[in-house]
Amino acid sequence: MPAEDLGNLELKLFVSLFRTNSLKASAGELMISSQAAGRQLEKLRTVFNDPLFTRNANLMEPTEKASEVYPQIKELVDRFDALFRAGSFDPAKLERQFHIAAVDNAAVHILTSLIPKAVSLAPRTRYWISNISETTFPALKNGSMDLALFPRVPIPPDYYSLNILTSGYCYVTRKGHPLEKVFAEKGVIGKRDVNRYPCAVVNAQPDTRLEPNGPAKGAFNPADLSNIKLIIPYFLAAPYFLLHNDWTVVAPIVAMKKTLDPNLFSIFPVSEEAPKLTSRLVWHKRVHRDPAIQWLRSLFIACRDSFSNP
Repeated sequence: MPAEDLGNLELKLFVSLFRTNSLKASAGELMISSQAAGRQLEKLRTVFNDPLFTRNANLMEPTEKASEVYPQIKELVDRFDALFRAGSFDPAKLERQFHIAAVDNAAVHILTSLIPKAVSLAPRTRYWISNISETTFPALKNGSMDLALFPRVPIPPDYYSLNILTSGYCYVTRKGHPLEKVFAEKGVIGKRDVNRYPCAVVNAQPDTRLEPNGPAKGAFNPADLSNIKLIIPYFLAAPYFLLHNDWTVVAPIVAMKKTLDPNLFSIFPVSEEAPKLTSRLVWHKRVHRDPAIQWLRSLFIACRDSFSNP
């Protein structure tokens, strides 16, 4: 790999890793996943023909070669940052539409906090939210979409991702459901308790390999699929099909607490050992250094605490 193929991201990772001695911490600083940071480190190692950082206990310690080239790389990064600052990117002057893909629960517990904040800082921007579909990754690549929010692993090559929010799931029923008595007696309800009743399954993420592809890749689906009475792509609509029967549904607890009327519905948290939902922000390398996208990504980071408060 020729040295000219190195970009500012790889050089910034080098400088950050030299300072933090932690690949995870450096990935967080650069707002990329640990996997992406690992790929950038491999590029650096190939160009310099040296490990650069070697693991010692929990630390990534610089090699002699890394210490030798650090001053020059730090100077390059500082010059680039100074050039970027000279451009004085100003959100207030930004005129742009951002196209974001998200399922309904992510729109509620993430984008309802993010977008009003973004518009207050950049009043000439507007936002187009589309559903996640099989075309999301191609759309991110070809430029017809900017960002996507969804729980998916692994992310294909040439894409970056950032964990935004991890939420537990919950069981939802109508108010007065027999499971309320079970929960009151045991303090918890499990899959065996829930499987005594019919259910609805939210198939929010299209996946031709799983049918139905319920939350956590079907982890909560009943063993007897005939017990599934409804398959629906919307987390927020699914509970309203439960108002006049004893069905149950599994959904992210943050979104359910934020949207459901407690006079109509009961929410039961699942056990701590159950799978959780991590919403990830995903973008293609095409826009990784786009100043407007960088700004919007920084808002996701700044608003993370508000996302987890129903």
